[in-house]
Amino acid sequence: MDLLAKLRRGINRISLALCLAATGVNADANYLVAVGGSYSMATAAMPAGLEKVYSNLAPEYNFTDYGGKVFFVNGGHGFGGSLGLVSAMNARALSKPGSAIVDDALTRMNTTFGGSHQLSSGKYSLGLAWVPLLARYRFNFVDNLLFIEAGAGPAYGFGALESLVTATNGADARSENRYHKFNEWGFMTNLTLGANINLAAGLDLQVFAEGAWLYAEIRSPNLLVSDSVVWQQYFFRPGLAVALSF
Repeated sequence: MDLLAKLRRGINRISLALCLAATGVNADANYLVAVGGSYSMATAAMPAGLEKVYSNLAPEYNFTDYGGKVFFVNGGHGFGGSLGLVSAMNARALSKPGSAIVDDALTRMNTTFGGSHQLSSGKYSLGLAWVPLLARYRFNFVDNLLFIEAGAGPAYGFGALESLVTATNGADARSENRYHKFNEWGFMTNLTLGANINLAAGLDLQVFAEGAWLYAEIRSPNLLVSDSVVWQQYFFRPGLAVALSF
């Protein structure tokens, strides 16, 4: 999706700017800036009531995401925030006769143009991602070798659903293309455990594993109904980050 690609580029630029701003490295650190990526593995989250709308539903829940964190450090404690991309799901497949999204399109064609239309071809794509802005607490232990972080905050959700149905009544062929954009807000909380591998004075490689939970309400979750559904999803996200202390 173009929107997802643009957001990834924007977050990467913000992360680069944070890295360039981290100058004046010294042993008595007061600030920590970390940028990196993680392999996000999410639980299946499509509500059962929506699965029957599509045919051949095979959503993808594993993605590579990027983000950054900033902390003010006092002793072993750190207080700060994070911004990043959390991809939730993506599905793309052919639609089949009998699926609700196809039957709905054929009913509209028969009402508008008459005749008895039959499906010739159909496809759909569905994608959803989140950008959480989290307040975070960090604690270093075992002589700064290990760290644990906890965060919580709002998450902006974006994505789109598009469906294309082509049908014929024997004499004429008709196509219907429908598009729905997601623009939602949710809540995310996470817990991270990691290790610092010192590379140089003020420069560490962080190896971490993060668990996260997302809660949101999706309005108009598909092209057929306007009701909202509750979207809950768990994430496990191992990753690497470069951390600068200054």
